[in-house]
Amino acid sequence: MYVYAIQARGYVKIGKANNPEARMAELQVGNPVELILRVKLPCKSEAAAEQLECTLQRMFSRFRVRGEWFEYSPIARLLDALPGCASTDETCQMIRARFKVQRAKRQQRHARVAEESHAELNREFRDVIG
Repeated sequence: MYVYAIQARGYVKIGKANNPEARMAELQVGNPVELILRVKLPCKSEAAAEQLECTLQRMFSRFRVRGEWFEYSPIARLLDALPGCASTDETCQMIRARFKVQRAKRQQRHARVAEESHAELNREFRDVIG
């Protein structure tokens, strides 16, 4: 059993199958764009595949478009790093760690923008009141 990520232009489907290539061929029939198998992660059992699939879909839930389809751009780098993980647990830990780093960087950016905006408002206020 495998967990896979199949890309269709700006979207990616995260799912599980015994044969991801065959699953991609099934999906290709009803899809006008060329599909690309981006990730194929072997799992020890169907239960492990189910757990990994659910974990990935939950982690990427804010990028969900419909069902098992997600926006590709925000998660591309994470998906591309998955094949280097040796186990399901390692995969989940790597994703969580990268999300924490991304979240911290985003929070720093927001704080910097808020600080710059506050400083700009103070300057404008001083200019107005003299």
